[in-house]
Amino acid sequence: MTPTRILFGLYPLCFVGLSILLKCCFKQWTWANKFILFLVYVLSNIAIFFYIKGGLIPIGTMERALGISVFSGLQFKQWIRLILIPNTFTIIYVLLVFLILYVPNWLKSWLAKRNIMVVHSVWGRGKKY
Repeated sequence: MTPTRILFGLYPLCFVGLSILLKCCFKQWTWANKFILFLVYVLSNIAIFFYIKGGLIPIGTMERALGISVFSGLQFKQWIRLILIPNTFTIIYVLLVFLILYVPNWLKSWLAKRNIMVVHSVWGRGKKY
């Protein structure tokens, strides 16, 4: 599997699974959705930096990939810029996870308003409305 496929194919699936798992684990906490979105934002920024700087594949005249050593020479200002400045890749992941986290909650309330029975819910025990 090529690094590009890992980053743009496998990585989103891992985030979907991680989001669902964290949502199920922290369903009692009111700030769980915001925490998961922040985690996705930070991790996807770090992953794209890792890919661009040659952590997964050799770039240019490099003989081999640098691996985790791409992070070794970063100063504090570079870490802040790495984490806080969004890119298209990060925005797509955050939107994907936002839909995964908030659509089931919205759908549950929408079904409740229309008196439709909910048999089972991924985010908790199903209730009859």
